[in-house]
Amino acid sequence: MNYTDHFEIEELVSKEIYNAYGEKACWFLDGRLRILLETMRNRLKIEMVINTWNYTSEQLATLNSKYGMHYADTPRLSARGFREPATANAYGVALSQHRFGRAIDFDAIGITADEVRERIIKDFSIYRIYGLTVIETGIDWVHIDLRYTPGDSLPTNLILFTK
Repeated sequence: MNYTDHFEIEELVSKEIYNAYGEKACWFLDGRLRILLETMRNRLKIEMVINTWNYTSEQLATLNSKYGMHYADTPRLSARGFREPATANAYGVALSQHRFGRAIDFDAIGITADEVRERIIKDFSIYRIYGLTVIETGIDWVHIDLRYTPGDSLPTNLILFTK
């Protein structure tokens, strides 16, 4: 099911959640993610890879050969969007924003995570309108989230954090 023009719901939830809820799996995602992801993809002019559990071997091989990605050599990605509570020990902290449907991890095809973060920071005034409050640094993928931060209804400062 297309969640947006460029993202299917399968990319944003695990195989287990999708198999249990199908198209209704969108219930677990903060609605602002839909707009933020499309806005980022269009403004940054990038393709984003989130979960790959639903990709065929051919799709993974294409990412690997055409873009120099590593997906054909690694396990399928399945916890880069919504993370159900049962995965708390396997994938990050118990109160991760992923568990509230407010966080996404992604790779950008043809551009490094650091370059993506620089471009997001440069245009933060646009992305904050759609709820962006946090990006993580010091990792080789992009983590964005929409966590609540006390203060104005529109955050004025982007929080950068490193694990």
